[in-house]
Amino acid sequence: MQLRKAVPDDAEAILSVYGPYIENTTITFEYDVPSVSDFKKRMENILGTYPYFVCEENGEVAGYAYGCRFSERAAYNWDMELSVYIKEGFKGKGIGEALYSAVIESGELMGIRNFCSRITYPNPASESLHKKLGFELEGVLKKSGYKLGVWKDVLYYTKHSLSDEPPEDLIPFDNLSDKAVNEILTKYEKTIK
Repeated sequence: MQLRKAVPDDAEAILSVYGPYIENTTITFEYDVPSVSDFKKRMENILGTYPYFVCEENGEVAGYAYGCRFSERAAYNWDMELSVYIKEGFKGKGIGEALYSAVIESGELMGIRNFCSRITYPNPASESLHKKLGFELEGVLKKSGYKLGVWKDVLYYTKHSLSDEPPEDLIPFDNLSDKAVNEILTKYEKTIK
């Protein structure tokens, strides 16, 4: 298993991981699988500014995770929303934890203070992962999404920095040193079973 930075040319492979979640689950509230070109544009809007990683085994994308802007308002600049998706057949190997941990640690180097995640309820695997990584349940958005014929609650999990000091300007992900990012990826790559 190898962890690496995602690139726009990964769009089709990443979409092959994400598509079944759209079509068959309530884990994402998207109804329609985007085209590869639309998905590539989404990736390009994130790449460079926030961490976006894939896990590969023998060239096959087994999962991916990324961070993105939590909200457009300036006061939220130091908050990052996270997402992770694992391909069927690769679950239970620690890929999600490795990817998520790499995104979080990279975000900390950027100056991110708050990590946020919205989880459709129920999703015991995702809840367990977040709790293991130090996230806390902050709230429940009752019946906030309707998909596959049912109303679903959304759990709001966060992980906060311990510092109350005023933040410095955020460092874009691409401005982090390659050495630092590669060390993070290598460290978490070793945790995959």
